[in-house]
Amino acid sequence: MLELHPAVTSSEVWQAEGMLDDAARRQLRFSLFLQGFAVLMMTVALVVRVSAIGWDGVTALLAGAVIVILAAAAYTLIRLRAG
Repeated sequence: MLELHPAVTSSEVWQAEGMLDDAARRQLRFSLFLQGFAVLMMTVALVVRVSAIGWDGVTALLAGAVIVILAAAAYTLIRLRAG
């Protein structure tokens, strides 16, 4: 077990050992919800833009944003399952 420094809280020790407390799990679940909602909104915007205008620079940026959000959601999901 890690020895506690006076300025270190128990939740920081849990996170250092790979465990998550309830507050951290709630934050990660809420983050995952927001990321899922963002992927949904950005994907709909991407589909509408491609069908209305076609591919251009802004559409490519939108597709890149969807990929970045998906990567963040995957990382969040991995952290949730590991904890």
